[in-house]
Amino acid sequence: MFSSIKALQNKAVRKTANKNNHPLHPPLSLVLSSLQLYRSNFWLMVGYSAWLLFPFCGYFLLSFFPEQNSIIFIFDTLFSITEFLITFWVGIIFILMVNALTEKQPFDAIGLKNVSLSFLRPTARVFLLHILLVFLGFILLVIPGFIAIVWFAFAQTSVILDGKRGKDALSFSRGLSKGRFFRVLYRLIGGPILIGFVYFLFVAVLISIVGGFSGFDPTQTTQTLQPPAWVDLLESTLGIFVIPLLATYMTILYKHLKETRDPSAKQETVAQDDKDKITEDGHETTPLQPHS
Repeated sequence: MFSSIKALQNKAVRKTANKNNHPLHPPLSLVLSSLQLYRSNFWLMVGYSAWLLFPFCGYFLLSFFPEQNSIIFIFDTLFSITEFLITFWVGIIFILMVNALTEKQPFDAIGLKNVSLSFLRPTARVFLLHILLVFLGFILLVIPGFIAIVWFAFAQTSVILDGKRGKDALSFSRGLSKGRFFRVLYRLIGGPILIGFVYFLFVAVLISIVGGFSGFDPTQTTQTLQPPAWVDLLESTLGIFVIPLLATYMTILYKHLKETRDPSAKQETVAQDDKDKITEDGHETTPLQPHS
């Protein structure tokens, strides 16, 4: 299985090889690389994304109560906030984990959790800046909003892996697409589309199988805005297995863009990168140590 994946990956890379000094791997190759890493650490990654089962089960239980009830509305809001916070935290964990795994550096679960918590505040600040810029872009003109999405897509990752903060994180992320905006955009959406297609295909097959035994017509899920509660729970549960793969893909893409970025962009940030690797006490940090 691994040999076939490797063969497909090499074939995809060869197809996009050209005279460009900084060739980028196609989405398929990056997805296959992500899949390899994910398969090798499947239960470790799923163990973290499984935390999302708590709010998902909460949604499922609330579906049995009237929506007009104010108490139900409060609980639904609490579950939504919980889902967002868990997703945000687990996303940081996955970035740290994937980086350590690709660099073949050891880490432990306790250290991973502690370091991820230390990144919550600086990552949240950059996330808010990112959202604000995208929002302003869509208010002024639609196109600047889409441009901001691509430019600053990796700002939060740069906070975690390269110690960037605030505007520096946004600037660093923008530099990754310098001179190759549309190629980065293609990989930014191409990988998730491939993964999402397989996910929705798998969900459709399972719904059809379960529907066949229960007498439920699967076509009803496309004809109503409120599908049965068990369909929502099934989709959410399967999403637990997709989230780590998406996080792995985005982290691998970030590292790939860093390795292939424009030389001028590297020169602009190399001094800052060396500085960020040193903590206040003068010792070099490890991938799982927060930057100062």
